[in-house]
Amino acid sequence: MTTTPTQQLTDQLTRLRDLRQPLDQLATKTIHIGDHTNSGHTTAASAPLPINLGAFQLVQDIDAYTRRLVHLLHLHPTRDMDGHDLIKGALANRTRLDMLDSDTLTALAGGARDLVGRARLLLYPPEGTRMVGWCPRCVRELRCDEQEIAGGWVPCPGCGGTWRIKDLHTLAMQRLHARGVKGTPAQLSRLLKPWGIDIKAATIRQWVRRGVITPVTRDGGAPVILVWDVWAAHTRLAGYERARRRRT
Repeated sequence: MTTTPTQQLTDQLTRLRDLRQPLDQLATKTIHIGDHTNSGHTTAASAPLPINLGAFQLVQDIDAYTRRLVHLLHLHPTRDMDGHDLIKGALANRTRLDMLDSDTLTALAGGARDLVGRARLLLYPPEGTRMVGWCPRCVRELRCDEQEIAGGWVPCPGCGGTWRIKDLHTLAMQRLHARGVKGTPAQLSRLLKPWGIDIKAATIRQWVRRGVITPVTRDGGAPVILVWDVWAAHTRLAGYERARRRRT
């Protein structure tokens, strides 16, 4: 039975709605940071800390997609609505989908289908692999086993390109840097490890003591550091290549 573009989009949005919340739980948690001012008072701030880099980026992509969708549907969401709320709003106003032309509906359905596929891959990944980044050409998630990470290169099964894993890691760190992602040494060490970036928390703390990295604030007694500063120190001090060679 052939389904219409409207039904295809509705089906994909329903799947995306169901996957969005578990993705969000996998992606981030909120950390509360205390910072001492010159007057001796302590100010508190909240900041999102990615738990899983792939899920964090995918949630951002889903939210960007849904913002575009609600704009096309001429909906008016409130500022506190997240991607899950926006998808629910679009589904609640699905009759407005009929206002869109067939090409737009087909493109939106394809975009939602890609996001659903990425979400399922993250939530139910192949055993023994790690996500190392996204293909710069076709934006497909790239996964490697330990041997491939040690080799330093990964082929893309989507477009056939071959990419240096270090370059993929750098692109991922740049995305996080643009969002000001930061954390304590222990938090950042846990964040990076699933991507095949092995930096011990003790090493990060040592960089802070030596002045290699300057904390942006403190969380209790622990320094809070930008993830980009950790990555820059790791690559500048040749730790990246040493860690990669240890896998061989």
